[in-house]
This record gives sequence, C-alpha cells and structure tokens, in this order.
Amino acid sequence: MQFLVTVLFLLWFHHVAALRACRRARYVTGVAHFAAALAGASAGIIGLYGVPAVQTLGAPWPGIANPAVCLLGVLGAATLVLVPLKLAGYGAAGGDRSRLGWRQGLVLWALLGGLYVCACLADHLAFFATRRVGVADLRALGVSDRRCDGPALVRLEPGHAARYRCPRSIVWGGASSAPLLPWPSYAEGQSRLLDAVLGPLRANAGAAQR
Repeated sequence: MQFLVTVLFLLWFHHVAALRACRRARYVTGVAHFAAALAGASAGIIGLYGVPAVQTLGAPWPGIANPAVCLLGVLGAATLVLVPLKLAGYGAAGGDRSRLGWRQGLVLWALLGGLYVCACLADHLAFFATRRVGVADLRALGVSDRRCDGPALVRLEPGHAARYRCPRSIVWGGASSAPLLPWPSYAEGQSRLLDAVLGPLRANAGAAQR
C-alpha cells in the first residue's frame, strides 16, 4: 500500500508541476512533468487492472516482461531528474520565503518518493535477474512448510533452498510473467520442500524441450 500511495503522490506532484511550468511558458519542463505523470498513470492502469502483458519466458531480462515496471521506471527516473532541477530553481529564485518553505518540503518528499520507486524496481529486477524464476501456487504444489495466500514469486538457486515471495498487498501486473511486488508488501523466505518439488518439474520440462 505504501507503494501505491507514493505513486499517487508523484502523479499529483507531476500534474501540478506541469500546469505551473506551462503557466510560466516553460513548455519543455511542463511536457516532461506531464510525460512522467502519464507514465505513472499508465502503469497503474496496466498493473492494477490486469491488462494482458507480454510473456517473455527465457528472455535475457525477464524482470521487464511486466510493462508496469518499465512505465514506473520512467516515472521514477523522471522524478530523480526533474525534482533536483526544481530544487535548484527554488534556490536561485527569490520571493516569499514562507511559501517557498512548504513548497521545498513537497519537492523533497517527491524526491524521496522517486528514490523509493526506483529502489523497489531495482529490488524487482534483482530478483528476476535469472531465468530460474517464475510464478507458482505453493498450495497447489503441495508445499506445506510455507503458507502463501495466492500465487508467489519463486526463484530456484542451485545449491540453495528455493526463494519465494508471497504478496501481502497489491500486485502490479499480475497477468504478466514477472509480477511486481514492491517492498515491503511481500513476505520472503526459503523452502527446501519447494526446491524438491520444482526441481524435477523443471528437469522434465527441459528434457521435453530437447
């Protein structure tokens, strides 16, 4: 839920910043803020309302199979670029310092929000940085040593117990092969039983492909 609140705040921030920039005839800056807001809104529509996503099993970067991740990356990166420019503009401008104080506070919150979004996306990409990762229903697989309500992200690691992430809140892009579970809205752990169940299944699948 923290991630959703942060994204909504950034959408509001970029929308207001775009209007203020266009009012001052800074159209390039206004368009950049509007593009960031549009990317974030599109990520919400795709990620939360189940728009079908491209399945890229076996792709070099399976973490970006979720379009919401790419769009949220645009939102986060644009925030980290545009917000420092806005802070620099406040520092160079004069005017009413009392009004400037709370505006700077909002801008700093936006900067922190952009950092949080980018950190969540980096965490997602790190988890999906291997082809031995996917989505599985632990209950349907008969994994009794771990309880997970709904499908979980599963990562097989040779020589170690399988890692899993169970969602505790909103899943972004659940229809894709790489759903986004933003930190801290998941419970993470390891399961030897899960590794024992999925190991033979993966070996059989590989033999069938050959």
